Amino acid sequence: VFVVVIAVFTHNSHGVDAVSTMLDGLLTGMATPAVFFLVVALGLPPWGMAAFAVATVCAIAVQAVTVRGLQSQGE
Repeated sequence: VFVVVIAVFTHNSHGVDAVSTMLDGLLTGMATPAVFFLVVALGLPPWGMAAFAVATVCAIAVQAVTVRGLQSQGE
């Protein structure tokens, strides 16, 4: 729901190109929380609370790879 609200307000304020850029960034950024919650869901039964630490490290790694990939595309 929040994506639709943000897209509508972005379109109204800044136009179609801004919505496209916003959606690209949002889609790219979705990998990090998806990995975090996947690792927590799979790791909680065997590892307990340590799953949150593992999930955090995995999420940071995914974010680093994403940022590195975006930087290499810009060059």
